[in-house]
Amino acid sequence: MKIRRLARFKKSYQRLSAKIQKKVDRGLTLLFSNPRHPSLQVRKLESHSSIWYIRVDLNHRLTFEFDEEGTLILRNVGSHDPTLTRP
Repeated sequence: MKIRRLARFKKSYQRLSAKIQKKVDRGLTLLFSNPRHPSLQVRKLESHSSIWYIRVDLNHRLTFEFDEEGTLILRNVGSHDPTLTRP
């Protein structure tokens, strides 16, 4: 699976603590190996038909989408509300 990280994702990821970065990495590993894993709680954003998100932990989310070629585009990561309101 091809993966592309938007500049916003890269910048947001760098701002996270090392502990949360590890949780994001674990979540991405699970997403690649088993996108239906229950701990990810994969959901589609209600306001956008093509954007999805996973639960990193109680307070953090990661948004993503797929392009026409099936590339996984990592859009944003961070605290729950800001991340989901600015996908």
